Amino acid sequence: MADTFYDIFNKKTILIPRLQRDYVQGGNRSLMSEFVEKLVSSVEEDRSVDLNYIYGRWESGYRYIPIDGQQRLTTLWLLFLYANSINKEPIQYSVSIDFEARESAQGFCKAILTKLRTVLSNSDRRIKLSDRLRNQSWFKASWVKDRSVKSMLSALDIIDNKIAKRQCRNDLYERLIKSSNIQFCLFSIEGQLDDDVYIKMNGRGLPLTDFEMLKSWMDGFIEEQFKPDFRSKWTERIDNEWTELIWMNRNLDEKDKNGDDISYRIDDEFMRIMYNLVYLNWICKRPSDLFESNEKEIDGLTINDNIQDLCRILNLSEKDPDAEFMYGNLMKRFHESDEYYLPLYALDKIHLFNKDQIEFIYKCFELLSTANANTEKSLLFSRQEKIINFGMDANEYKSIFHQIFLEDKPTYEKYALMYAALKPVSKSENAETSYKDWMRVMRNLICATDIRLENLRDILSTIDLIAENVKNTDIYEFLSKDNIVITNFLPNQIKEEKMKASLILKDKEWRDIFLDFENHPFCKGTIDFIFHYMPIDENYTISDFKERAIIFKSLFDAKGIRSIHKDDGRIYRALMCYSTHHTFGYGLSDSKWQFMDSKEDWKEFLIDEETNEKSDNTAHNDCMKKVIRFLLDDLKTTIDLQTYRHEVVEKVGDSLCEIYKLELENPTITDWRRFFIQYSDVWTRMGKKVCSRKSDYDILLLNKTIARDGGISELRSYCFYIDVQKEQENNYKKYKNWDEVGYEMYGETCLRIEHSAANKLKAHIDLSFRGNNNSTDDEYRLELFYRRPEELIELTDDDATSATEKDFTSIAKNINMEFKDKRYVSSCGLSKEEAKSQFDKLIESLRII
Repeated sequence: MADTFYDIFNKKTILIPRLQRDYVQGGNRSLMSEFVEKLVSSVEEDRSVDLNYIYGRWESGYRYIPIDGQQRLTTLWLLFLYANSINKEPIQYSVSIDFEARESAQGFCKAILTKLRTVLSNSDRRIKLSDRLRNQSWFKASWVKDRSVKSMLSALDIIDNKIAKRQCRNDLYERLIKSSNIQFCLFSIEGQLDDDVYIKMNGRGLPLTDFEMLKSWMDGFIEEQFKPDFRSKWTERIDNEWTELIWMNRNLDEKDKNGDDISYRIDDEFMRIMYNLVYLNWICKRPSDLFESNEKEIDGLTINDNIQDLCRILNLSEKDPDAEFMYGNLMKRFHESDEYYLPLYALDKIHLFNKDQIEFIYKCFELLSTANANTEKSLLFSRQEKIINFGMDANEYKSIFHQIFLEDKPTYEKYALMYAALKPVSKSENAETSYKDWMRVMRNLICATDIRLENLRDILSTIDLIAENVKNTDIYEFLSKDNIVITNFLPNQIKEEKMKASLILKDKEWRDIFLDFENHPFCKGTIDFIFHYMPIDENYTISDFKERAIIFKSLFDAKGIRSIHKDDGRIYRALMCYSTHHTFGYGLSDSKWQFMDSKEDWKEFLIDEETNEKSDNTAHNDCMKKVIRFLLDDLKTTIDLQTYRHEVVEKVGDSLCEIYKLELENPTITDWRRFFIQYSDVWTRMGKKVCSRKSDYDILLLNKTIARDGGISELRSYCFYIDVQKEQENNYKKYKNWDEVGYEMYGETCLRIEHSAANKLKAHIDLSFRGNNNSTDDEYRLELFYRRPEELIELTDDDATSATEKDFTSIAKNINMEFKDKRYVSSCGLSKEEAKSQFDKLIESLRII
């Protein structure tokens, strides 16, 4: 028997659960207008209207929780409330509606429940009802940001317009509660309902979200273009297995702009994977193969007839507007933004979701659904990357599958991984290659290659080729064959995979050893560098490999060298101890020198065997080899280097320090490199690990940028400053009355220290190093002068110059300084020892001025 709204819900509450979508029916003006007209006319003309089924459950006998039908119930609640509010005689409206997780919608409904009558009776009817409501003092501005509230305001406008001038207006409420014209079948489901029920049953409602709009359009297209068997399978799969797939791999930490949990909403993720698969298929095939003829007529027009109109609607450039151009621009939009939605008008006019695309989407979902139930392929759906590290940052909230298939704006690398993951290569699919081995090799090849739009199609073709071969041949057998030619991936990585495959065939233990090291975030599949550090005779063992792998794991992380080894420069200081005079790193423009800073810098350096006459024909990475050798010898006797533990990181750091401590105790390096070894602050000063090195005696440390435009420190004077700074901290008496020593990084870089003299001027000591191509270490210079503080207006700069010449004459003469350019300066270059001696004399002599 059919039920009426008032009979069921009088003195009851409709509770909208958190898993229900926003109320949006009122936002579709054409549909809403037609729906309200049907409801009101049924009462006015005394004819029945059937609203079909509504599913839900009763809680405590008075609270109804809808699963399917929320949109219709909310619209009925608004219609009955409006009719009650315009009734001549005030009658209590005893149907309540509550929202479990929508504070704004809850507040709005509670407000209009008691205040709508007043607004309708006292306000100007020439103004839209929604505007009249917004103008009320009790209306919160934040409410209009809520999608449900916006839709309710729109619904009330439509209801007001439909009823305002009708004859039944005055007694509409009494007709509504007494008649049975508006009917529906209410189904009550017993017991507690979990999240899966809401997700699956929500699909029975009207197409409300962008995805539901797309799904509805696709259903219509499939109805026209495919046979019943395919249609039946598509409908059954999308509502069950495919929904389950997305649901199980949704982002568990999805929040809206207010920070509220919306992880139960999976329509956006469904939309993303649909368009990601469309994009993937577009890449796989040439546009002429994928899309039907441009001359096919739709509504009497060819695609080309509609191009300019579609470009305007979709906000695409109209330059050379042909079908292939438009498709390319559409794909670019899907790839570069999170704007996936296309209006149904556009879908009707183009062949974006044609038969080929629908079949491709179906095939992919079937493969993924099968994989989801396949133990061998469980690594794809893990929320950890312990089996294979794809560098996707999978975590407790997002699975690897989500990161690859369900994210917006995927990289070209992700599209390649997506394509590889879809291949039916696993033992359970009767292939000779396991899924783990397949995805390991694919990860290594894909992540090592610079994949761009221009080469993506060729990359996918190579994946097809390898996949076809490894179904009947173990992937390591395939890779090890000399006559196998693999193209399009990075050649060095192909070479590495072939070499590792040969080792694995000799001893299966190598596979897991390699995989463990490949999974380290610094490697991400590429480990060829470690073979440069193995015993030279190549008769190395698994134990040799594991020892070196643990050393490298302890040195590097995802960003490059670990901060514990980088912040105080210990890795650079250790390398400098073993470097040639030519040192390590790479030359940039304008005599700038880049010590390794980024992950990419280090990866290049680790395998750089190039020799140079300036470095005595020693390989560039020879200093790194010596560091690794020292670490192995030093650590073998104290810790187990067969198993990685975090404590090894600290031990490695201590051993690095030991390298430069030994050099400082028994110096063998006496040139400019000793400053880089002795002073850790030098490495801190170089923010990007860049210096300018015109000669051994003209070296500038660049602070924040690689440009020599300020923020620079001359090497030797800066190290002198570091010594003085530490001395000042530990010898207060010596520096009494002196301000804290500083370093001037702009203009003439120098150490600078000052104190206020009795004449109110500032006594200054500057120390600099003026090196060039023909210099020696004896180029330190001291300057002594008065500076007039800006706030001292009774004296001039000339007064400061005169006081300098007068007050400092005897002091300057004692340490061989001469007066020129308004100050006393060293008459010749000084060694570091001479400069320190004279500096100390000036500090002592000027302290009491």
